[in-house]
Amino acid sequence: MEQYQENIRNKALEICGRDIYIDIGANIGLWACQLSHKFNFTHAFEINQIVVPALKENIIKFGNPDKIQLHEFGLSNREKTVSLDLTTKNSFGTHIKEGLGEIPVKSLDSVLENVNGKISLIKIDAAGSETYILCGMIELLMKHKPVIIIEEKNHGIRLSL
Repeated sequence: MEQYQENIRNKALEICGRDIYIDIGANIGLWACQLSHKFNFTHAFEINQIVVPALKENIIKFGNPDKIQLHEFGLSNREKTVSLDLTTKNSFGTHIKEGLGEIPVKSLDSVLENVNGKISLIKIDAAGSETYILCGMIELLMKHKPVIIIEEKNHGIRLSL
């Protein structure tokens, strides 16, 4: 698999433990697959059902399937439903549209409330929903104090958030 953002990933690995890795916005699994070989367990979250088949295939081919749990829904500050604005410009990226929708999102605090082990590293690549997602993981952040990597591309400015 491609060594996408390898320097950032390697720097994070130097300073974090190796128990649980959380990949929010896993896309096709570049990070989740590679880090499933370095952590005791990986939780991969992907809301975009267009890329989920490729993610599942990559987990089998390149990841450690016994150490990855795929969650096929998005994360936010609370449980609700949203809609997605899909684009094919960048690997079928998505932007969550607040308001009416049929796609479930949950808070990470509720999903991993009883997680076994220490959350060591969290990567968030959520195309403008990072603030909502962070607000939905306050309890886990305070309890586990993980290293956090956030991919930011000025989505807030572009989406008028």
